[in-house]
Amino acid sequence: MTVGTDEIVAVVERFHRDMGKLSPDEATSLFTEDGYIQMMMKEPYAGRAEIHRMFTLWTSHYTDVVTTPQTVTASGNRVAVEWLDTSDHNDMHYEIPCCGVFEFEGDKIAAWRLYYDYAAERGQEAGLKPPV
Repeated sequence: MTVGTDEIVAVVERFHRDMGKLSPDEATSLFTEDGYIQMMMKEPYAGRAEIHRMFTLWTSHYTDVVTTPQTVTASGNRVAVEWLDTSDHNDMHYEIPCCGVFEFEGDKIAAWRLYYDYAAERGQEAGLKPPV
């Protein structure tokens, strides 16, 4: 299936808008069978079973998740997004600057490379104010 840049940008924007409401099944359905999620400094979650496991972990550990895109740009089958990830975990509120690159096959996500401000995350755990 051939889709245009506007369509894949819309998938990414919906994904971010609905992140806190998506079930693991709904989130996983956005990926190809052999898709993967690669977070910095971690082994990838490869294939739908592993992606589902990751979303199940996220939804069981994080609440009040909001991932509002701040910058979205696309070229060909790739969409790059910058956002502020806000969530609650272990009785702490987090605000973590993030960015990610989504690579598509048709209308499905084949790869999501996710980068986040690890120092901001650790600083907030130590009681420092989140970055603006």
